[in-house]
Amino acid sequence: MTCLGRDCLFCFFPQPSCTVQPCPHHQVAFGTVHSAVLFCLEAQYRLLEAAWPKEVLKLANCREVFAADGSLLFRGPRVRMGIHWAAEGTIAHRC
Repeated sequence: MTCLGRDCLFCFFPQPSCTVQPCPHHQVAFGTVHSAVLFCLEAQYRLLEAAWPKEVLKLANCREVFAADGSLLFRGPRVRMGIHWAAEGTIAHRC
C-alpha cells in the first residue's frame, strides 16, 4: 500500500483489518459500510490534491480536467475503488 493510502487509512481509521494482495491490488476491511465509503472519498480527495510532478500531469490520462463551472474534476492518476458488502454469516464458495 502506498504512503498516501496508509496515511489516509490510519489517520481516519486507526484499527482497520488489512489484507494485501499482490500489487497493485489491495483489500481493506472496515467494520461498517459507512467507514468504507468515508475512506474511499478521503483517498480520492487526497489524490486530487496531491502534489503530482509536472511530468505526470502532462500524461494524457493524468491531465487536469475541469467541469463547466470551473471546478476541478480530475488531476493525476485515476484510481478505481470499489466497495463490497455482505451480510454477517454469508459464506462465499470459491472454485
